[in-house]
Amino acid sequence: MIINDNLLDRSIFNFIKDRVQTTAQWGFNVSTASAEVSDGPSFYSIISDQNGIYSSMYDLLCIPLMVACSRNNIKLSKLIRIRIGLILANEKQITHAPHVDYTTPHKTMLFYLTDSDGPTILYKQKHSGIINDPAGADKDSLEVDQHINPVENKSVIFDGLHFHSSTTPKNEKFRIVINYNFVD
Repeated sequence: MIINDNLLDRSIFNFIKDRVQTTAQWGFNVSTASAEVSDGPSFYSIISDQNGIYSSMYDLLCIPLMVACSRNNIKLSKLIRIRIGLILANEKQITHAPHVDYTTPHKTMLFYLTDSDGPTILYKQKHSGIINDPAGADKDSLEVDQHINPVENKSVIFDGLHFHSSTTPKNEKFRIVINYNFVD
C-alpha cells in the first residue's frame, strides 16, 4: 500500500474539490457496495469506464492519478474507471459490504476530497482473481488489515484484489472519494 499525504498543490486540490462539489452529476444507490446487502444509500458519479468518458471533468480528474503514479514510479498502462462516491452522514456508523471493484488484477487508488470520520477498511484477504467468483465477501469471514482515515488531499494506492469497505461518517456531514481503478 502506498499513501501520499498532500498529494496535490493546495490551489490545484481546491480547484478539483470545488469542481466536483459544484458540477458532478450524481446517481443514487439504494445500497452502497452491493445490491445483495442493504448497507445504506449513497451517491455516485461515473466519470469514465471501459466503455467511454461520461464527464467533462475527465481530464481534470486524471491529474491526481497521474501525479500519484509519477511520484511513486508507477507506470500507468490502462485506466479502467474513475468513479466519485458521496456518502452522507448517519447517526450510526455503518460499514458497507466488503468488495472488490473488479475481479481481474488491477490497482485501486482512493483520493479523498474531504476530511471524514468514515474510514476505509482494508482486509487481509484478497479476491481469487477468477472473473466468475463473486466480487463481494461476508464481513465476518474477513480479517481487518487497516483502517484508513479520509483526509482531504490524501491518496491511497493498493492491490485492487484486496477486499475493502467504506463506512458512513457519523460526525462529518459527508464523505467524498474519487476511486480510480487501473492497471500498471
